[in-house]
This record gives sequence, structure tokens and C-alpha cells, in this order.
Amino acid sequence: MYSVNCLPDQILWNHPNFHSANNPYYSQWAKGFKLRIQLDQYAQFGAFAFKTKAESSKANRSLQQQAHSTVPCPEREVRPTISCVHPAENDTRLPSCICGGHYFHNRHVCAVLGCENAPYNTIKGLFSNVGDLIIPFPILCKDTLQRVEEIIKADLLLANRNYSVLEINIKIFYDRFKADRSELLYGNGTNSGYPITEIMQGIAYVIANNSELNGTRPKGNYVELVERHLAINPNLSVEIRKPDLLTPLIIVDNGRGVLVGARNPNIYKKLVTIAPDNEYKLCVRSITEKDLLDEK
Repeated sequence: MYSVNCLPDQILWNHPNFHSANNPYYSQWAKGFKLRIQLDQYAQFGAFAFKTKAESSKANRSLQQQAHSTVPCPEREVRPTISCVHPAENDTRLPSCICGGHYFHNRHVCAVLGCENAPYNTIKGLFSNVGDLIIPFPILCKDTLQRVEEIIKADLLLANRNYSVLEINIKIFYDRFKADRSELLYGNGTNSGYPITEIMQGIAYVIANNSELNGTRPKGNYVELVERHLAINPNLSVEIRKPDLLTPLIIVDNGRGVLVGARNPNIYKKLVTIAPDNEYKLCVRSITEKDLLDEK
């Protein structure tokens, strides 16, 4: 595409780190690829192969108030996104050069593939903070309580935990969220613990009425949903099951369950190695109880 001056604006790779970044138990990640191109560049350089799309692009361009162009990849900022380690990173449907790797940005994949326009130095520069970019547990998993308990039972690291069962007023979490949306709770230090933002999203899911949900997603803003319920009942509480190590926190109510993964970069960075055949490919091993005990 670079050869015809039609630069990709965004690439969504067919990979679980992009299609299922928050939930390693979501198996329907293989949804295909998506390539986005700015309309002006497509109409000028890329539409020669698709007559009907060329015609529609002209109509759409007439609605634009200004021209748009894509910044070349080497000049664009890379904003990495934290993602969970997904078992399908080893899926045999993935190309061998990609299979077994973990990726935190679409251009991270480009670097591993050897694209001449990949931001190699920028990608490698992010490796020093890799513990902040991966999590070997779900970031946020919302399901029925039965399904959540099945997940815990199937994973010995989760099943063998001692859980403190707490009934906590939602207003406590709400006030802390309002005071500092980046706060981490129940951690072992200043940079570990469960993000209050994910806890609040979990709370919104478990307290919602069925009419307030689209599947597992609240209709509208999740904070406003919590506020509506607190306005009706300021003493509303949820059950929290807090593990003795920093495995996922469990939130329970209304027959629903949520797993919230902890941030724990000092431990997580020890799980990561660089592939011997590709200096840009990161491989993440499974976390163990010993890893978590070594932190204490």
C-alpha cells in the first residue's frame, strides 16, 4: 500500500491480544482483520481496484469539511495498550512467525513481521515497561456466577487461594473512584493492586437490572448506572472475595460474577522473555504461585 501512496491509518490484526484484550476466557476472538484508510488517500490512490467503492468514496468525500491524510507509520506516536495473556496466542491458525508471541500494539506486530515501515526503536523502547503492559489474568471478566466459579475451579492457582469474603458498601468504592480513578486497591505496594476503574465496571455489571444490560455491557455510562442505584439505596453493597495472593478479585451479586485482575508489574515483567529468533517478539510464560509468593 505504501507503494501506491495509500497509507494504512489503522490495522486490527486477527489476534486475541486485539480482539480479546481483557478476557482470556473469551474464545470467539478470531473475527478477521480490519484495515482502515483515510478516505482522501483511498479515493486518490487506492480505489482503482474497486469501482463501486471508488464511486461511494467520491460521494462521502463531498460530505467532508476538510481533507485528511495519514501520517506515515515511522512518524506516528505508539500508544501501547495493556492486554491479558490469552491461551490462543499459541493457536495453530496464527502464522508461525506470530504464534507464541504477545503484542501490545498493532505496529508491534508489524515489527515482528519485519515491515520496513515499522517503528522498531520505539517498540523496543517499550520493553523496559513490559510489566505494565501485560497481565497473566483477566483484566475484566464478566459472566454468570456459575461460569466464574467454574473458571476458578479449573485453575489451580485460583482454586487454591484462601478468599476473605467481604460485604462492602458500594458508596465506599464510588467515593474512592471519584477521588482518584487510577487508584489500586488491596495491593502489596504502591504499584500493585486492583484498579478501582475495573472494580467499578464490575460493580455496575453485577448490580444492574437485566433491562440495563446489553449482554455483559451496561447500556450507557457505567458510572451513571452505579449512581442511579446508589440514589435509590445509599446502603447498597456487593460481595467481594479477596484472595490471599494477587490473583483475580471476585465481585458477586444477582447471580453474576466478575473477575478483576491485579496490576503487578514487578512480578509480571519476570514472566516475559524475548524470542530467540526475533528480537521484537515477546513470549510470556504462565504465572505460578511461587512467582506471587516471592513478592511477599
